[in-house]
Amino acid sequence: MSEATPAPTNPPPTNPPTIPPTKAEKRKKALFAIAALALIFGVIGVVVWRELVRRSSPILEVIPRRAAFVLVLDLTQLRRVPATREALDALTTAKIEARAKCATPLFAGIERLALTTPQGDELTSDFALVGAGAWLRRDDVIACAEGVVRERGGEARTSTHGSFALVQEGDGSKGVLAVRDGGPIVIGRGAWLLEVLDTADRTLPSIAGDPIHDLMREKSTDFATLSYAQPEPIRALLAAKLPEGAGALARIPWAFAGARLDEGANAIVVELSTACSGATCEDVRRLATGARAMLADDAVLQGAGLADALSQATIDKREDRVVLGWTIPLAKLKALLGAIGP
Repeated sequence: MSEATPAPTNPPPTNPPTIPPTKAEKRKKALFAIAALALIFGVIGVVVWRELVRRSSPILEVIPRRAAFVLVLDLTQLRRVPATREALDALTTAKIEARAKCATPLFAGIERLALTTPQGDELTSDFALVGAGAWLRRDDVIACAEGVVRERGGEARTSTHGSFALVQEGDGSKGVLAVRDGGPIVIGRGAWLLEVLDTADRTLPSIAGDPIHDLMREKSTDFATLSYAQPEPIRALLAAKLPEGAGALARIPWAFAGARLDEGANAIVVELSTACSGATCEDVRRLATGARAMLADDAVLQGAGLADALSQATIDKREDRVVLGWTIPLAKLKALLGAIGP
């Protein structure tokens, strides 16, 4: 009996030899990975940047249309010049450091400051201090404010209003701080504070485009500008509240002032224009002359050596305005700030 022939078996499959990638292929894969990461981070960056830009509006766009006084300081411009940077530190940084160390780096991130008050009866009671800076962070500011309140033994209360987080001590009678990522940061009180927040959220109109508060400031390169405007009905109400002899101030529809450095950066040059007409211009000139004499006799200003500079202020009466101008030496201004103390 013959033996059975074994069935043929297939040879085991063999894998093709692995060919290592060439240098060109490795470089291609690496470039692809880098490009993919760059695209991802680019998209994230654009989204974050658009949000910051949306929220960090120009400072005038967060100030309500109902503003009476608007003082704006360009801190970036002041920090570029050693002399004004020292004066700024003496006026702000040293005092902030003495009260809240955590606020020092926050203040360094603020590029522009604005102090504003509303028209009407709230002119002397409500206010808002606005700080603009694209890199302000809400959580950092709130944590600092809460810590300061606790250190003073107070109770920090937090809430929200629109896109802003708010923190206050107790009932908020000492003021309320509001902030959002990308700014602005707002410190104030009363209904005016909420109007500023609503304007920043674009639910109320701002002073952008206003002929006094905005367009006059647009033409200025000064590091500090002050604008004032009141409609006639409100000026009529204010006239009854002014002391005798100061009624001309209620007849001023607008005023604008700017401060700049002289060519050698050794002094600050200030010019103030007040709109007027007819006999009002003479009344304003007379008031300005009396104020100049009063400041020249001030003991604190005399001690700092500023009385002479103020006594030499020029007062020019023109057809439709009175223009005041004076020059303040920076060295004497720093002496005054040092005398005031923290």
